[in-house]
Amino acid sequence: MDCKIHKRRSEDVQEENSTELKEKVVAINRVAKVVKGGRNFRFSAVVVVGDGAGHVGVGNGKAAEVPDAIKKAIEDAKKNLVEVSIVDTTIPHEIIGKFGSASVMLKPASEGTGIIAGGSVRPVLELAGYRDIRTKIIGTNNPRNVVYATLEGLKSMQTVESVAKKRGKKVEEIGQILHLNKGSIATMCRRYREQGLEEYARNKYQSHRWLLNWEREEEILNQFNDGTGKQVTANEIKTVLDEACGKDTGRVYVYNVLKRHGWSKKMPRSRHPKAADEEACEASKKLNPVCWMPNPKTRPKLSD
Repeated sequence: MDCKIHKRRSEDVQEENSTELKEKVVAINRVAKVVKGGRNFRFSAVVVVGDGAGHVGVGNGKAAEVPDAIKKAIEDAKKNLVEVSIVDTTIPHEIIGKFGSASVMLKPASEGTGIIAGGSVRPVLELAGYRDIRTKIIGTNNPRNVVYATLEGLKSMQTVESVAKKRGKKVEEIGQILHLNKGSIATMCRRYREQGLEEYARNKYQSHRWLLNWEREEEILNQFNDGTGKQVTANEIKTVLDEACGKDTGRVYVYNVLKRHGWSKKMPRSRHPKAADEEACEASKKLNPVCWMPNPKTRPKLSD
């Protein structure tokens, strides 16, 4: 008796979910089974279902008639629903999904791009709830393999929140470790999703000019680093950089070089002596300008 009640409840839940799900037929093929008396022809269908809010599933069905095969495929897809990651209107990061001999490259896109996909990839992305994404099919165009390759890629994606949850931490704790706030982490993740790892690393200082290579900049800065913690002004470093570049580099370029190599800014005391008037404060700033010194804690380490 309890088993019957449980089955009825599960059927009711499936009926409620089925009203929210949409389905699309991806492919219908006629298949044959060779038997002693000849061939038995049947129809095979591949269907994708989803709610457009991060849930999508793929199912297969086979029957003697096309409507029956589609019905079986829909029921199979509802049993295999999976949850995928959606960030705004796109995917969290670039990924390649593989299944059999089919590979599908998925790339995040900015808002307004739309779904750039064809073949069997588009139904999966539309029913999953994505609005902006770029894709490319690599290898075979078999609809069944392409659908499953797309689904494998979507299932393999991870967000910052999911990674933090797996490690038993919060996004705020990661921000404290990296000395970044939640907004900065979100910006880094957004740029990573839009540009990819290599492009993001290359454009990390995209607004900064690189007039000299890293080794030459390090060689010049080592002239002012005698290991005693001596502080130098930006004008002193700028003079040497101007001679090395053969032109006026500008103050912004000097600041970017110092930041890239982990130098810290040392601000002068705003009031000296204590309770002094404004003229004394201005005179103190002129006598003690902004200085820089190497900081081992923020010094970047180059990988071999």
